[in-house]
Order: sequence, then structure tokens, then C-alpha cells
Amino acid sequence: MKSAITLCALAAFFVLGYFLMKRLDTFLESNRQAGENPQKALRIAFENPALAGGAEDIIREFSKAEPDCEIIIYSVRSEDIPKKLEFGELDIAFADEASLDGCGDAGIPVLLTAGKLTTAGGISIQPGDTAKVRARAVTSQNSNNPYIGAFSRILSRYLKKRQRKMRARSRNITRNML
Repeated sequence: MKSAITLCALAAFFVLGYFLMKRLDTFLESNRQAGENPQKALRIAFENPALAGGAEDIIREFSKAEPDCEIIIYSVRSEDIPKKLEFGELDIAFADEASLDGCGDAGIPVLLTAGKLTTAGGISIQPGDTAKVRARAVTSQNSNNPYIGAFSRILSRYLKKRQRKMRARSRNITRNML
């Protein structure tokens, strides 16, 4: 009788182990496939958190164009940006032009207005200084993220649209002065 109970317990243990290992194999296979697929996230860094609020329109446009892409926003010290871009830890970085000396002449010049930031609780933080900041958007050369090109195209389109608006506003001011 004692050996029958031991045999049943041992059989139950092996059945449980079989199902656990089957689930573990499924989990490991899905992780392996996820590693082979292109990234589904775009990692954007800002030297100054207020710049993130200034790039809100660009990020919103990108999010509408690429709804499947998760956007991860980081606040990174300016001296760490070139290294993180070089090693592919970041895909795109927005920083003050002077602080991107380690990136050479690469990048798209951007004029951002420090905008309001919204925290997870829905509380808006308005910066005291809303002056325009000359920044550059620099992309990682070592990242194989397919969303970098899409973001760069949307950024270029956004900047061209903004230039047209500024020219039209300038013409209106000139007309009104005459």
C-alpha cells in the first residue's frame, strides 16, 4: 500500500513537471522570437525635460502615423547622450546644440519651445521660462530600429510646415506695416 501511494505521488510529480516544462518552453520560444523581431519601441532622450514638452506635437504626429510603436522617453545628462547613441541604448536624442559636441555635425537643427509637462497623475507643470531653445535631434547610427527613419521623416515634415507658417506670419506682419 505504501509503495502504491509513493508511485502515485511520483507519477503526479512527473505529470506536473511535464506541464510546467511545456509552458516554460512556450515562454522561452516567444521570448526568442521577440528578440529576432525588429524593435517595437522608439527610445527618445531629452537633455532637459522641458524640451520633451516642446516636442509634444512631433511625438503626437509620430504616434498617429505609427500606432504600433511604443515611445519610451528618457531624461539623460548631456554628457551621456553621445555614448548612449553610439552603443545603441537610445534611438533619438534632443539636446542643446552646445552639449552635442561629441556627435559631430550630425542631426537636425530644431527650435523647440519649452512646453508644459504632464505627469502620470494628470498634473501639468508649466516651466517658468518658455523661451525657444536651439536644439538638435540626433539619431543613433548603431541602432537597427525601423522607426528611426519614420520619426526623422515626420520631424522634417513638421519643421517644413512650421517654416511655412513662420514665413506666412512674417509676410502678414510686413503687409500690416505698409
